[in-house]
Amino acid sequence: GGSGIVSVAITGLTVGNFIHKTQTKEIAEVFDLVWDFTSFIVTSASFVLIGIYLDLSMLFGYIWLVSLSVLITLAVRAVVVYSLSDILNFNKRKITKSWQNIIIWSGLRGVISIMLVLGLPILPIPHAKEITAIVFGAVFFSVLLQGISIKTFVRKFYA
Repeated sequence: GGSGIVSVAITGLTVGNFIHKTQTKEIAEVFDLVWDFTSFIVTSASFVLIGIYLDLSMLFGYIWLVSLSVLITLAVRAVVVYSLSDILNFNKRKITKSWQNIIIWSGLRGVISIMLVLGLPILPIPHAKEITAIVFGAVFFSVLLQGISIKTFVRKFYA
């Protein structure tokens, strides 16, 4: 057997490519609305589940792991963005350092990580509470701190 995930991805790409070539502007707008609404519902449900599941004492109990996770995530993102930008900057349209900094800071993470970590309690995984605290903390930092400060960050680096 083949992989179910790969099969679904290939089917999605094939159908999406076919629909993209044959759809009218009105159908494209309807698809965009449906996917935007679906994304909103899934994201909202995920954050409701966070509110139900999250124990703040657990989050603060592992604050050093959360902080380390956030720092490592930002450092790895910086390495990837700066490296890829250097590779891609061979043409006339260069990605400036200001834009690279904005890309690094605006890398919001959330729903997929939360949905994956919510499945941990049903699996016999060691340190599931620590993993849950790290993920929730990183998402909390990303959505609140990065999300709220992105406007100021863009003004500072792009002005």
